[in-house]
Amino acid sequence: PFTSAVDRLQLALSCLQVDLYVWLFRSELALALGKSDIAARRRHERVRAAQLKRRAQQDIYGRQWDRDRRREAAEDAAPADRPAHAAAREAQLLSEFAHNPYAKALLLIEMAAYREDSEEREGILHRASSALEAAGQDEESMISAASPANPERARSATQQPPPPPRPQLVYRTSSEICVRPQPGPVPRRGRPPVYAAIFAKVAAAGTSVSLNNNEFAGSGEMVPLEAEARRMLNGTVTLSALPENTPIILASAAYDEGKTLLGGIGHSSVPVLTAHPLPRALEWSYLARAAAQLDVPAVSRRAAAEVIAQFVEMGAPAERWEQSPMLCWRLASPRVAHSAPVELRAAAQALLLDARERALAE
Repeated sequence: PFTSAVDRLQLALSCLQVDLYVWLFRSELALALGKSDIAARRRHERVRAAQLKRRAQQDIYGRQWDRDRRREAAEDAAPADRPAHAAAREAQLLSEFAHNPYAKALLLIEMAAYREDSEEREGILHRASSALEAAGQDEESMISAASPANPERARSATQQPPPPPRPQLVYRTSSEICVRPQPGPVPRRGRPPVYAAIFAKVAAAGTSVSLNNNEFAGSGEMVPLEAEARRMLNGTVTLSALPENTPIILASAAYDEGKTLLGGIGHSSVPVLTAHPLPRALEWSYLARAAAQLDVPAVSRRAAAEVIAQFVEMGAPAERWEQSPMLCWRLASPRVAHSAPVELRAAAQALLLDARERALAE
């Protein structure tokens, strides 16, 4: 939970970034749709001009038959083929944010508002729900990556220098990844590891990090290994100028006191996305509100359940007359105390909409 003043500031900034994404996607889709609409009207005007020109030259072709009159009537009644949504721009944005589940979910929520078909709206909102679930899984893998891999430096049972463990994640941003190389087991005989370097590459199926992957700034640079970091950034390596919204895998290599490579490169880490983690509770609230407004109750209930799980706690009723939800359910005070105002406002809207949906269903 966010407890310090700095944490509160970071939470407020992350909520602001969510809203910036919402307005970015909303304006991009509206602008692209406006341009597509103008292009469609111009195409229709050119077609109408050609039709009228042909009618003006009708005397060249002789008398006008009934089928000609029916064709002209159909041409007069045909409206301009105006698009309901900006398909090309949607595809571009989905490709740009394909690896960022936080932004992808917000984009899909905005895309659903342009769909007239109820099944298509529901399908898009289900994809937004899946993206937020993927964001939760990504956060769990990042928590695992931030845990020390081998804190005790146990001695290896073999005489060969073992490969170093996966580097420990310290933080990530949209353009930087900071990791700490972990000291691996020390061989029974031979030279102990003194230095380490980090190598990284863009994640791809079936490929691992090698000693040649040093194209990113900060990769391949040796730093002293520390068995126990006394400060957060002691013994860390920061890779900078990374491409945004891109999964990066990393691995470390160990060196002795003479900076000679010991063994080979270690195992590759889990993919680390170059993106700021955003508050999923806020995005679930936005999804619940959008699904309720677009009449997609299945997604609305799914998103509201996530909001309830984070902001509402249920007490065990002591008596039968206390089993009413009004007496059993209450806001989780620690969660509320450590939430940003925009989070609480969106959660309140999602909870009220869910209560209305439940009342209408009954």
